[in-house]
Amino acid sequence: MRSRLWLVTWLVPAMFFIIAGCGGGASETAGTTATTSTTAPATQEPTQSIGGIGAPPYVFVGKVSIDGSPVPDGAVVTAFIDGKSGPAAQTEVIKGDGSYVLKLEQPSGSDYKGKAVTFTVSDLNASASATWEFGGADEVNLSVSSGADTSTATGGGEATDLAAQGRDIFADGGGCDACHTVEGVSTGMVGPDLTHIGGQGAERKPGLSAKEYITESIRDPEAFVATGVERAVPGIMTQGITAWLSDGEVDALVAFLLDQKYPAVGPTAGPGPG
Repeated sequence: MRSRLWLVTWLVPAMFFIIAGCGGGASETAGTTATTSTTAPATQEPTQSIGGIGAPPYVFVGKVSIDGSPVPDGAVVTAFIDGKSGPAAQTEVIKGDGSYVLKLEQPSGSDYKGKAVTFTVSDLNASASATWEFGGADEVNLSVSSGADTSTATGGGEATDLAAQGRDIFADGGGCDACHTVEGVSTGMVGPDLTHIGGQGAERKPGLSAKEYITESIRDPEAFVATGVERAVPGIMTQGITAWLSDGEVDALVAFLLDQKYPAVGPTAGPGPG
């Protein structure tokens, strides 16, 4: 009897121990299952990219003139891409300053790279143009003509207006002034001095007038290189430098350069240095 009681006394705690151990194991297993079945939230990918929000804008700044004078307050500068009729960007000329700041942004899904940028000022076509650049920033001075008869005031009418546009292109929009010198306008030291090219042009290439020679030199700089002219070196000026110019811009440049002639009187009149 004592031995059986001893056996029962030993078995009962042992059973509780086993049951408790099984229960703990079940609880631990359940906890493990709960832990492994919980999925961590996925990292969200960015919903926008450079292509999604558009490229950095091309910023233009400069002065605006009409018929050679500052434009009135309220004039609107409009930029167009690739000759399309719809405006790509607009801004008003800064009051009392005659200058403008324009940001040309590339919308999402568009590709402006390498496309021509043209401008109007209050619906009048400006002489300058540019090629869209990713995040570019340039000073581009805009000159327009109202079409009014200014021959009394200027003595030159349309020709004078065209020459004024050509001067702006030469000095500001075209970058010609970086290489060429025109007295009172630029001091470039790479290409030939053009201070008197309006008179010298007819002497450069046999059979061509000054206008024809200057036009050819702009449209196809490598067609002919003048001999005996300081800094006239083959290969320095290539067609790629002037390829972006429109027909109207070439005409304006030619008009400006034709005005660069010898002084009418004085000891320096005549051909002067080559």
